[in-house]
Amino acid sequence: MAAPMAGMLRGGFLPLAGWVPTLQIVRYGSKAVTRHRRVMHFQRQKLMAVTEYIPPKPAVNPRCLPPPPRPPKEEMGLIRLLNREIEALFRDNRMIAVCQNVALAAEDKLLLRHQLRKHKILMKVYPNQVLRPFLEQSKYCNLLPLFVGHNLLLVSNEPKVKEMVRILKGVPFLPLLGGCIDDTILSRQGFINYAKLPTLDMAQGELVGRLSGLMAQTHALLQHQPLQLTALLDQHVKQQPKEDSVGTAEEQPAPSAAPES
Repeated sequence: MAAPMAGMLRGGFLPLAGWVPTLQIVRYGSKAVTRHRRVMHFQRQKLMAVTEYIPPKPAVNPRCLPPPPRPPKEEMGLIRLLNREIEALFRDNRMIAVCQNVALAAEDKLLLRHQLRKHKILMKVYPNQVLRPFLEQSKYCNLLPLFVGHNLLLVSNEPKVKEMVRILKGVPFLPLLGGCIDDTILSRQGFINYAKLPTLDMAQGELVGRLSGLMAQTHALLQHQPLQLTALLDQHVKQQPKEDSVGTAEEQPAPSAAPES
């Protein structure tokens, strides 16, 4: 009975379950802000306006001046490493072929890399942001039009063009764009024509055969006149005794006739 009676005395109603009394904040007082910026005196304003610094105008419009030189960008360590590797690649390899790097499957690309490695042909991939600045400052600047999209390089110490062309024929999705062999820039058709050339041993044998034939022909021409002269002299010698015998027979006097008895 004590709880209901207490509720009736507070407001005449019983307290609800879970009811929380309202929190009220009572402000007892506030301090007014009395610090305002003081207005400058009129005489001081005039003095400050008169003594204000006016910078002189430049003799040349700043827009007409050349822009200040930009500080050189510091190369990252990875870029320096790639530059050294590319420089060694172009210096130590005689054959450098440029192909378009298409989206091949990982297994196909691994198989192609293995087939090329059998003939000591390596596959290298470098970003164009590193390759193009190197080519612009080197003697291979004519190769720049080939490096437009994604490319890969096929390099070899020896010009294994015939093996490379034969392997690339089995991969039609990897087109050959061009390259260089012994510092000579070749197109795609140039690589195909180079692959049709005979090997060095065959070329040397053919050259030796042709030189031997020319030497034999020259020897025959040089020996033709002496042999002909010798044959004429032999014929003259063979005819000489007959003429001598005929001459001696004509010179002998006729025998005198026997006296008649």
